[in-house]
Amino acid sequence: MSQLELVLGSVIDLFRIYAELEGDRTKLSRGELQRLLQAELTGPLGKDVGPSFVDELLHMLDTNQDGEVDLKEFGGLIGIMAMGYSGKGKGGRTHSH
Repeated sequence: MSQLELVLGSVIDLFRIYAELEGDRTKLSRGELQRLLQAELTGPLGKDVGPSFVDELLHMLDTNQDGEVDLKEFGGLIGIMAMGYSGKGKGGRTHSH
């Protein structure tokens, strides 16, 4: 399996672990989103995960406005975080192919 496939599998597994806390494996509720962020963001970002941050993030990610975050919407969060981390030089690697 390629590195990209492994990463995608990990993201999907992470999403499902938290989504099924309240029963529906296909969507994150506000509470599940907050628990995921608090548990999985161990750096400086994790310290700012309070109710207002989660509400703002939910509003930004919830493109279909159903009050929850599905896997496609969660992909938006991963994209935002990847851009933030790449701009700070965290986790980025240089490959010469």
